[in-house]
Amino acid sequence: MLKQPITGKVIKDCPSSVAARIAYEDKMRTLLGWKDQGQYGESHGVKASASYLPQLESTFREYEQAYPNASAAQGFRYLIAQAYWGKKDWTKTREWLNEILSKDAGANSFYNDLAERRLKKVEY
Repeated sequence: MLKQPITGKVIKDCPSSVAARIAYEDKMRTLLGWKDQGQYGESHGVKASASYLPQLESTFREYEQAYPNASAAQGFRYLIAQAYWGKKDWTKTREWLNEILSKDAGANSFYNDLAERRLKKVEY
């Protein structure tokens, strides 16, 4: 995964920049298992191993702290919830879906609707 070292350097050397925001987003996509943007792979990131989930969560928390108003944050929350769904970790799935709802603040956004619908399907 070549992108990891490059993105880490951009995040470290250019904090709070647009380049660092994009690097964080690329890093999270890599951790989620994307080979290229929009290209999912079964042998990469969390698709290959649940061991990447803690790193994905910590990367997201750093991103969220650095870019609290990032428009992509809700989408990444949903993708993280889906990653836990795929691993049948219902507690963490619910946690991330509920976070989407709390961050939405009643705006009734696309991700709010998606999270509400997905919560109805979570196994207990």
